Amino acid sequence: MIFLHATWFLILFLLLLKSISVSGFFAHRRVHPVLFQLMFILKVCAGIVMTFIYSQFYTQRNTADIFKYFDDSGVMWQAIHDGHPAHFAKMITGIDSQNPELDVYYRQMISWDEREALYNDSRIIIRCNALLRFVSAGNYYIHMLAMCYITLVALTMLFHAIATLLEEKFMLIFFSVFCLPSVVFWYSGMLKDGILIAALSTFIYGLFVHNKPDERILKIPLLILSFIVLLFLKTYILLIVLPGLFLLKMLNENNSLIKSTAIWITTYSIWIMTLFCIGLIFPKFNFVDMMILKQQNFFQLAQQMKAGSYFEIAPIHSVKDLIINAPAAFYNVMLRPFITDNRSPVVLIAAIENLLILGIAVYAIINKQKIPTKQNNIFLFCGAFSLLLFILIGLIVPVAGAIVRYKVTALPFFVLLFVILVDKVKAKAHLRSLRIIK
Repeated sequence: MIFLHATWFLILFLLLLKSISVSGFFAHRRVHPVLFQLMFILKVCAGIVMTFIYSQFYTQRNTADIFKYFDDSGVMWQAIHDGHPAHFAKMITGIDSQNPELDVYYRQMISWDEREALYNDSRIIIRCNALLRFVSAGNYYIHMLAMCYITLVALTMLFHAIATLLEEKFMLIFFSVFCLPSVVFWYSGMLKDGILIAALSTFIYGLFVHNKPDERILKIPLLILSFIVLLFLKTYILLIVLPGLFLLKMLNENNSLIKSTAIWITTYSIWIMTLFCIGLIFPKFNFVDMMILKQQNFFQLAQQMKAGSYFEIAPIHSVKDLIINAPAAFYNVMLRPFITDNRSPVVLIAAIENLLILGIAVYAIINKQKIPTKQNNIFLFCGAFSLLLFILIGLIVPVAGAIVRYKVTALPFFVLLFVILVDKVKAKAHLRSLRIIK
């Protein structure tokens, strides 16, 4: 059986690798398709490493994210083996999914009802795992391979969208989107993070990349699907990104940076105040209460798991606390974990990555250019998205190891800030002086 699983894995791997070189989707005038293939190989290697780490250090499968959703999908799959394909179909589609006859499956699942404040649904990743079982024969490594390819496609969508908006610095964009260690690692396992970046990238790609006429028919369905996935998977990401995408799409690209900044700050301020007001009218959607509950859940989880990278953060009791704690929250997410934190390999690599990003930021600021007017809005979008997501994470997460994973969605956008800011002429000159490029 092991030989058959390994052979099937290798066949699928080679087929997917070949598809990258023959598909026009991965083609770009300034980036060779081989680089996309190399990134896929790197992601698969990272996925294998992740599987090994979770197998060795998270021996209880019901607490290991890459396994607990996979195991829950096995419960769904059992419905087919037991001769009840209709039960499987109901759980997959959600149609009549509350039927009492399905309770026998739900009681066996660990994460089916794992919903949290700021809406965080685990059912999507369980359903994805269940569908993949049609081709995986229950082999987790096939699921991992599929996620590596899905996230490669997702990051390629994001690359094309950013490249379309910037119209320059293509290799720096490629580095920012694909090559950060956290991005490579966390988007290479069967986790909700991969589905999240796939939905977010599809949404951005659908809005800003103009396809060929015969491909445009897919744009609206993909936009709707990605919106729904974001809504149910990570609602807070959707709430952060929507105003920015609206402004990026609608604002005049010839506005000065000062005028554009004023519009962005005003729009986001109104949006945030609106969200708080909704909570006052509908207590079920009280944003502050959600933040308090989420923070308390993290405190309890950190204590139960005896998290080695735990650190103190200020408790939240009111809107005032959110405002006062915001600077420290941003600082913690931007710079943690420190080199002196928990010495696990994943945390140590993330700490080195933080130093790399800090170095990039300092270099870009020293060698900054006047941002081209047409790039003002994408610069502000990357800044707003990174800032708000960093603050949100920092307000509620007191574990550096968890921060490493949660901030990965914002990292490419954060680094893109400095890609836009840096003077490409000076950067090329410095790279040539170091003989990195000719």
